[in-house]
Amino acid sequence: MANLKYLLIRVALFAVVLTICLFLKIGLVLGAVFAALISFCLGYLFFSRQRDSAATQLAGTFGGRTRNSRAEKDAAAEDAVVDGAADGPAESKA
Repeated sequence: MANLKYLLIRVALFAVVLTICLFLKIGLVLGAVFAALISFCLGYLFFSRQRDSAATQLAGTFGGRTRNSRAEKDAAAEDAVVDGAADGPAESKA
C-alpha cells in the first residue's frame, strides 16, 4: 500500500507541474521534461517518509527470499557430482 501511495503522490506532482507548464505555453515535450525533473526534486525533498516506507515494503517483499530445503539438497547433490568429476575419472573394478 505504501508503494501505491508514493506512486500516486509522484504522479499527482507530475500532473500538476505539467499542467502549469502547459498553461505557461512551454510546450508538451519540454513541459514533460520540466515536470519530471521538478516532481522528482519535490518528491525527494518533501516525501522522504513515504519513499522510505515504500522502500521498506519492497525490501520486505523481495529481500527476504531464501532457498528452501529442497533447493539446498539439490545444490548439495549437484556440488557432490561436480566435485566427484573434478577428482578425475572414476576407476572401475572389473
